[in-house]
Amino acid sequence: MYLLKVKGTSNLPDFVQLRDENMKLLAYFTPGNAEKSLVTYGFKRSKRKKLMKEIPSLDYGILTKIQTR
Repeated sequence: MYLLKVKGTSNLPDFVQLRDENMKLLAYFTPGNAEKSLVTYGFKRSKRKKLMKEIPSLDYGILTKIQTR
């Protein structure tokens, strides 16, 4: 899986994109609402914890590969 943090503007908030190995968009959410959004998208608790740990350290505009297993 890949994470991409997108910098917002004055009118739009920051967003995080979660993509699979084929770059298919799996989830799109704000960092402040990540836990609730990941539950909505159906991610299991172990994957949610891993993703929540990674999100704050992401740099804007850098595609980051993460291992969720």
